Amino acid sequence: MVRRGEIHMADPGDPIGHGQAFRRPVLIVGGRPWLDSNPPVFTVVPLTRTCRESPTRVEIGPGSSGLKEIGHAECGDLRAISPLRLERSFGTVEDTVLFRVELVLRRLLVL
Repeated sequence: MVRRGEIHMADPGDPIGHGQAFRRPVLIVGGRPWLDSNPPVFTVVPLTRTCRESPTRVEIGPGSSGLKEIGHAECGDLRAISPLRLERSFGTVEDTVLFRVELVLRRLLVL
């Protein structure tokens, strides 16, 4: 069962424009109703190793996340994907990281 706050390897497909693509880790940010929907839809934020100052990026450290090095959640590339695009799970982000991602998403989506 996939849970909010988990990091999974995923293949979001070929790139279009500046969006994140190719096989990469993603952070599951969708809530339980969407994870349990039929057909299921997973709302994810792709991760990148590129360190670039941006108000849309949140740093994720190694450790419980399962990442080998520091990664960055690129909240500006939020997307919904099929569960068929998800692969193995790495780990889970700390609550403080998920909270920071939520804050950035709220600002981006004007919620």
